[in-house]
Amino acid sequence: MDELRARSPSVLFAVRHDSESFAGFVRVIPGELARVISNILVNSMDAMAGRDRRGRIDCAVETSGQRIVLQIVDDGCGIPRVILPRVFQKDFSYGKHHGTGLGLHQVRATVEAAGGSVAIDSIEVQGTTVSVSLPLVDPPKWFFQGLRVTGGTEICICDDESVVHDIWAEKMSSVRDLIGEITVRNFREIESFAAWMSQPANASRPFLVMMDLDFPGESMDGIEVLTRFGIESRACLVTGSRRNRILLNRCIESSVALLPKSLLARMPVERVPMPDSIDVVLLEDDPWTSESWMSEARESGKSLWLPRDASELWSGCGRLDRATPIYIDENLGLVRGGAVVLDLMRCGFQNVHLATGYRAEDMHARYPGVSVVGKDWPLNL
Repeated sequence: MDELRARSPSVLFAVRHDSESFAGFVRVIPGELARVISNILVNSMDAMAGRDRRGRIDCAVETSGQRIVLQIVDDGCGIPRVILPRVFQKDFSYGKHHGTGLGLHQVRATVEAAGGSVAIDSIEVQGTTVSVSLPLVDPPKWFFQGLRVTGGTEICICDDESVVHDIWAEKMSSVRDLIGEITVRNFREIESFAAWMSQPANASRPFLVMMDLDFPGESMDGIEVLTRFGIESRACLVTGSRRNRILLNRCIESSVALLPKSLLARMPVERVPMPDSIDVVLLEDDPWTSESWMSEARESGKSLWLPRDASELWSGCGRLDRATPIYIDENLGLVRGGAVVLDLMRCGFQNVHLATGYRAEDMHARYPGVSVVGKDWPLNL
């Protein structure tokens, strides 16, 4: 996009995303998708060539059901109606002196190969709209899908770049009016974070961690410090390092979610809806089990909190009484439930259980001292 802006400084570009599209993944080779977007944008800019007024291109990315839609709208010269049916044909070019007739043909071929569709609508003199629709796929399990916070949430930001702390300050100030006070602790060196964590009163606090990977001159990187303190389940690695297979494997093996630093400004921050009083907590990724517990809670008059994931649990558990019953599934995608249970126990929660279908003896061997129960609604509530 920056290269295209430099090529056509007289064209105003506007880009908009809805919050749902943040975690929208499609199965297509990145380079091929980049060529699709580039071909459409080049056509839009060519449609504005030679004008005496500034042109505008609006790019929007939105989700629609199980698909993600990219729409590019320009206010260029438009395409005659009689020409529109032919624009995707190979070797067909319109309005260009040196057009090859391959651009939109390749766009459609690439999009359809990925299971998608492309449509174009145009009005002469007014402009053209190109819509690319692609089927959504599940995000990779290492991808951090967004932050859900509540009043009283405590977040530790550990990054050596001042601009990252500025982005976090802006994001947090934008939601404080909606959810109440949020405590943000800023660290610019791993050493200072480690010193803070070494104090028992801090190590036992429930908080979220947003950790950079690389710190110049430090003996440990971000993943190593998270595993040293056993706080992987409440952490996200926010890094500008290249997402190579080695890094992704380290995140998966360490159960640490990852967010590319280039996406930080776009990352959604949402309010966690928590009941005023909570009798029991279930962290479970199986919707059938969650629905069964919701039904049992209604029948027994109990207040049940169902956090979406481990980071949401850590965001809100500071409001819980340390004796509140908490039940956690073992399989939570990237995060292992037993690790969450152990971390909560270190924070002083006294009634935490691993709710799983795995054999208790296997779970006890992996997580010594952890209470292991089944997935049925607890009858002793």
